[in-house]
Amino acid sequence: MSTSRTGSTALLRAFANHPDAVAVYQPIKDGCRDLGGTDEDYRVYEQHHPAFESHHGKVYVSKEVTAYAVRGTPVNVFRSDAEMARVRPVFLIRDPLGAWRSMRPLITEYTPNALDHFIAAFARLCEYRQRCKEIAPAAALTLTMECMAEHPETVLRRLCMHWGLRFVPQMLTWTTPIESNMWVPSFVHSYNARDPRVWSSVRQSTTITKHAVAPNAMPIDDEERRRIEAVLVPAYGRLAAACTRHFMM
Repeated sequence: MSTSRTGSTALLRAFANHPDAVAVYQPIKDGCRDLGGTDEDYRVYEQHHPAFESHHGKVYVSKEVTAYAVRGTPVNVFRSDAEMARVRPVFLIRDPLGAWRSMRPLITEYTPNALDHFIAAFARLCEYRQRCKEIAPAAALTLTMECMAEHPETVLRRLCMHWGLRFVPQMLTWTTPIESNMWVPSFVHSYNARDPRVWSSVRQSTTITKHAVAPNAMPIDDEERRRIEAVLVPAYGRLAAACTRHFMM
């Protein structure tokens, strides 16, 4: 689970290259966007989602983002503690100033109040992480994009252990198209046709690398920086410390 622009698609692609796993791209958010509605699609919890139909016996690794839905509020990934307890979530975060710089070039007139949504999505992620810690402390891991980019093999080995998978080297070197072994909603193809910037780097990438997280040149204004530093940077610092405990010790 992540906010936007955190390397979550690259992480999902690593598991799409695992022979014992199936990668599922945003099945819950799909209901807010691809199905023409404004409600999340929770079939993934009910075990009759289309992604399950031809992949029996495999581990399902699903990416979800809390970034706001069509209705203008963050995506509600969990309806109840019971759903939260059924999965082994990993909360993937990124330095919020870097994430916002990465988002700025993609913001259009169709995304008003984008910074408000960005802050709300980050807060929703933190709320879920806190609740997961309360109901199942050992079931949730916290990971930063920066740690993943610097130590990809260490991170992937730890995640494989977390999800009951063996580590395989092909997770680090991708040779197949991104759609291979990944359930990807049709929106990706239509969206990519309209704005190829979002997926072009993902399609061209062949591994997780620290060079992919170089700071974006897009400037942010002083007010944006002030709000992010006041509201999000302290929370990011606490989560980064948790990442160190989970992955680097």
